[in-house]
Amino acid sequence: PMKKAAIAENPSVPKPVDRVVSDVDLKASEAIMKLYSAGISEQHIVRLLSIGLLGYKRWRKLVPTEWSITAVDDQIGRKLRAEVRRNPWINEFMLHSYFAHFNRVTALLLPGPWMFEVFEVWHKAGGLKIYYDAELPGEVDKWPENVGGAYHALRLPVLERLSREKRQASVIVIAEIYEGWIPLGVWRFREICRAAMKAPPLKFEEISEALGELFRKVEVPGDLVLEQSRVLRFHLEQRRLTDFISQNILKHSRPSL
Repeated sequence: PMKKAAIAENPSVPKPVDRVVSDVDLKASEAIMKLYSAGISEQHIVRLLSIGLLGYKRWRKLVPTEWSITAVDDQIGRKLRAEVRRNPWINEFMLHSYFAHFNRVTALLLPGPWMFEVFEVWHKAGGLKIYYDAELPGEVDKWPENVGGAYHALRLPVLERLSREKRQASVIVIAEIYEGWIPLGVWRFREICRAAMKAPPLKFEEISEALGELFRKVEVPGDLVLEQSRVLRFHLEQRRLTDFISQNILKHSRPSL
């Protein structure tokens, strides 16, 4: 048992943290964004939320760390998503990948409107176990019941990169977990995905080339992804307005006989 404790020095509190914690009339979601915009790390924000120092005074209370991590990732992601949806599309296919702690995160960015889907793949002795969630244009926001907090953790780094580059894209993320992994929590997905997004991507002009490289990198049957992916179905089957415009131009540009 500890007999005695003494503070060696006064703790240093960043000014943005002091201002936000002192404001008992500031909503928790707004507090999170103020801290994030001021350069305060997600880990610091999570701790503040977890020990009940953010939000309206009457609603402040202790929150389990796991919930705090997901809440912070989700709130920041929502704000960045609103910005990204106003940006122009990327103009080529980009593939990012990173492996750490027996986890691999691979993200394929496609030119198109903001969409996001996650395949969480567990490699086990008995075979693959796969969880899936997605968000597409026009759909109501809902909790990713299958992937859970990992969904928001993986979405945030992608939105951060698109926000920095002032671009918009459709995104497929395949997160693979191999035997030997350590239960570090969903934040590991955020940091592994962040490392993937910081590395220079492989770039492709055609979707067939991008998918070929994607399926070479991941240990998931390509047919399974093609069958279940709603983002790929949209891009491979959806006809665009430009298709009709091109056909109309060709039709009227043919010389009359």
